[in-house]
Order: sequence, then C-alpha cells, then structure tokens
Amino acid sequence: MIKLQPIKKKQTILRSPYLFILASLVCLVGSLFYFQPGVGYEIVSNGEHVGYVKTKAQAEQTVESFNRQIRDEKGEAATYDLNVAYQKGKMDNKEFTSTDVMKQNFEQSLDIRMPAYIIKSDNKAVMAVKDEETAQKVLNAVKQPYVVKSDSSKISNVRVNFIQDVEILKLEKVSEENILESHEALSKVNPSAAVSRSKLTRSLVPETNTIAQLFDIKTSYEEKGTVAVAPGVQKVADPTMKIGQTKVKTEGKSGVREVNRLVTMVNGSVVENKVLTQKVVEKPQDKIVLYGTKSTASGVVGIAKQYLGTPYRWGGTTPRGFDCSGFTSYVYRQLGVSLPRTSYSQSRAGTSVSRSELQPGDLVYGPGHVGIYVGGGSYIHAPQPGQSVKISPMSQFRNFSHGVRVM
Repeated sequence: MIKLQPIKKKQTILRSPYLFILASLVCLVGSLFYFQPGVGYEIVSNGEHVGYVKTKAQAEQTVESFNRQIRDEKGEAATYDLNVAYQKGKMDNKEFTSTDVMKQNFEQSLDIRMPAYIIKSDNKAVMAVKDEETAQKVLNAVKQPYVVKSDSSKISNVRVNFIQDVEILKLEKVSEENILESHEALSKVNPSAAVSRSKLTRSLVPETNTIAQLFDIKTSYEEKGTVAVAPGVQKVADPTMKIGQTKVKTEGKSGVREVNRLVTMVNGSVVENKVLTQKVVEKPQDKIVLYGTKSTASGVVGIAKQYLGTPYRWGGTTPRGFDCSGFTSYVYRQLGVSLPRTSYSQSRAGTSVSRSELQPGDLVYGPGHVGIYVGGGSYIHAPQPGQSVKISPMSQFRNFSHGVRVM
C-alpha cells in the first residue's frame, strides 16, 4: 500500500510579519507626505496678506480668477500691479480662506488705475471724474450761482468765466480711489446734497465743504436802465414884485435819461459799473421862479426910522436893543432880504458905490461900523454903547469907506 505524503506549500512573504509592517509604514508615510496635514500656503499680494489655501494650485487658480473678474468689471483699460507671493508653512489652527474673501482682499491690496478726466485750476488738480461730460457739469454747477438771468429788455450779453486758468485734462492712469462718480462730484459743488460715501474724503478732492471755494468767478453783463434828470431853475425878473420877493411860476419836471452800463462782478460783488452809452429820451422842464426888482429903498428908510431911539446893545438883533449890523440886518429882513450878520460881511453883500452915488436905502460902511443912507447927506445907525438909534450927518462918518447897494 502506497502511502501518500502531504505536499508542502511554498512559504510566501507572509511568513515574515516584519515585512508586512514595513510595507504598511511605507504607505502611511507616503500618504502623510502627500497630504501633509497642518501645512498650507499663505497668499501675499503687494506685501499684504490675502488668505490661506491648501495647495499652490488653488492659489494660482484664485489669482487667475481674480484677474478675469477685474477685466470683466472694469474693462481692458484698467491697470494694476499684482505682485503675488506664495509662502508654504504650517497652518497652526488657521482656517483656509474662501475664494470670495480672497478676491476682496486682492482688490484692497491693489492700486487700480483707470482713465479719468482731471479738473485743474491754475495747473492744480481739483477733482477726478470718469468722463468729460461730468467734468463740464461740475464746472457749470460752480458758475451757476453767478449767472445773471437775462431780461431781453434790460440785461444782455451775460458772460460768466473763471478768473483762474481752468482746464479739463484726460489722463490714462488715475488711481481709482480718487475718481468720483457723477453724483459724488456734483455733491462737492452743492454740499446740501447728502452723499454718505467714503470717496468724498479722497486725497485728490480738497478737504473743503465745497470746491466752489477754490474758484473765483467773473460775471459781466450789459444793463439798460433809466435815471431821472433833475430840472434846472430859471429865474425871471418881475418888476411888479419888490426886491427880495420870489414866487414859483412853474414847477419843474424831471426828465429821463436812458443809460447802457457794463456791470462787472467778482464772486457776486460789483467791482465796476461802467457807462457805455447814454441819451436823454425825455427832456426835463425847468422850474421858473419870479423875483422882484421893484425898488424898496424908501421902504427901507421908513422901516429904519420906526426904530429911532432904540437903545444900543452889543450883539443885539431885536427892537429890545441893536448893535450896528444887527440893526441893518433886522431892517432889511422886514423886506424879505437876508443880510450877513457882521458889518464887514454886509460891506460885500451887494454892489459897491461911492459917496456921490449913494441913494436912500443903500448901506454905508466904514471899518467896524455900518448904517443905512436916508438921503440928504445923512444916515441912520445904532452908534455905540450908551446911545440909541439916531440919524447923523455923513460928515460925522469919519472912517466911511463906501456904500453898498443891496437892492
């Protein structure tokens, strides 16, 4: 009987447990090396932190996506410097950053430059806006308060200009944070338009309530108007009226002059008002005044004699007492004729006549004294303290100088 022997199986690697463990460790290390738990990449843009990602490929994809977004939103004209660095390191419990947050951080780290229109005054930048139309609207808004409304019958040729050298200049690369939207720009002209935007405090825009303060506005216009022409006075002699008497025969009437002026204002205040042309369109009518020429010499003498015996009083001008010039002025005043107060002034109040030319009613003057000639070589006067008004012969008027014909 043949006895079969059992066949011995060939021993494999499983015979050695050490080799199995070694293989497992190799796989584990390889897996750890590949996935590297706790390790990631920090993205830095222009020196500023943007976010954390697991792999460098993720970072590069985020950068490319951001570049496309900028081109789509702002157009090909937008320029910026994007200097990206990837720094590998341990996360230390840091969370990975979402794509949206990283894009926001990218944009905040950039100085995006766009084409813009700059408003300049005397070569100094005042404001940057997106388009030329907005720039012109801003300048028009600055000038608007100084525009004079034109009236076809009175005001014409209105001109409003900047005193400074103002221009609108296009630049291809202006920092976007300095470029104002249309409503923002106009609100800087009219601060009452409330705009709560951070852009209103940008560095390019002056820190004033209104940019209108940075400009001086010159306004000029022609203005037609009328002014009154005062009437003259014509004096007409009337022999039926006594000397010293007057009477208005015809009241005057003002005329009308048409005047064309060139008015110039700076910042709303008139600095020049120049007459260009003028003409009288309605002549004035003179006032006619009659004055008496009828001699009242006899009346002067008659009135003067009424006060014979009135005592002399220094400085006196009334019947209670007269000095010499006070007496003569009082007498003439009764006939409506006003004489100066002093004897010297009265000596120059009419036509000078010599002794031989004297007529009743004429004043007779000598230094320091005055009286009234009554005819017949005599005169009436208030002589001196202690005496009264009396009639004296001209021969006693030792310092007689000349006579004065008042009427």
